[in-house]
Amino acid sequence: MYVHHAEVDIFPEQFDKWSAHAHNYVSVMSRKPGLAVIRGLRSIVDPHHVVFVETWRSKEDCAKAQASIEAGLVATAIRRGELVRNERHREFGLHDMVWGRRGLHGFSDPAQFVRHIEVDVFPEKFAQQWVPWVRNFLSVFARQKGVLAEEILRSTTDPYHLVAIRTYVNEAAALAKPSIEEETAANFTKEGKVYAKPPSSITCSLFDIGWGLTGQQDIGEFMMQMESV
Repeated sequence: MYVHHAEVDIFPEQFDKWSAHAHNYVSVMSRKPGLAVIRGLRSIVDPHHVVFVETWRSKEDCAKAQASIEAGLVATAIRRGELVRNERHREFGLHDMVWGRRGLHGFSDPAQFVRHIEVDVFPEKFAQQWVPWVRNFLSVFARQKGVLAEEILRSTTDPYHLVAIRTYVNEAAALAKPSIEEETAANFTKEGKVYAKPPSSITCSLFDIGWGLTGQQDIGEFMMQMESV
């Protein structure tokens, strides 16, 4: 599956106006064929920084939706209003994903707390170490109390740059002491020294979410089709 990843920095005094347009954008995209799910994640440390993660069946579906008249009207309104001071767009593929105990039904919980983590893996350690270790970690992580989901995104331009999006039911769940099994699973990547540089992360709250017409089914099919490593 294709993921369009956008980060925007909004002028503080324009946030309310931008927010109205952004919610409209989510509504527009939710009606477009091929969308699985779109989420807006608002940084807790910098509340005027928002990350949009759009998961589509294909890049072509995303491009067609973004070229639509409705999406164009929203983008034009934001540009004309000079609401954004900086934006960055990147492309990823959905590499892996797990649901927590509550399954997809908890994914839209407005109280959720999200960790957005970026990592760079040494190429020679990717396939034989990082991939199986992270698959094992996700299996363990999904069973922890308060976990809603985790997505792993892999850059289409730098295949050893990845984003992990860990979603918890609330901040207390995210800050809880990890279980012994979670710590043990996480230590594999630390002890294996698979990262080319220290990970970077931001913590976020849910700004908005929209499911596509067949989004839940599309995500379920993706997860069923994942191969063992």
